[in-house]
Amino acid sequence: MYPREVLSDGGCVDLSDIQAVEDAPRGCTVYAPVPEPKDPTRDRYQPLATDHPTVRQWLPRMGTEAAQDVYRHRAATIECVNAQARNRGLLR
Repeated sequence: MYPREVLSDGGCVDLSDIQAVEDAPRGCTVYAPVPEPKDPTRDRYQPLATDHPTVRQWLPRMGTEAAQDVYRHRAATIECVNAQARNRGLLR
């Protein structure tokens, strides 16, 4: 059984991974920050015509307030854990 939702760290966003996690049989909803596009004039939440259908659903979803709230909650909880680990000398 797979989780219904997956929250990813910002440094780990890979479109092929999002596709693999959201597609069957997993069917998870991915919450991950959308990378800045190479073209600074392009809306990062607007999918490209060449994007996989799963990515075309993920991008606009991450632009919603609801998805950003979910991700903010993740940041608020995990950053505290990371800070505690660093304070105890656990570094990368």
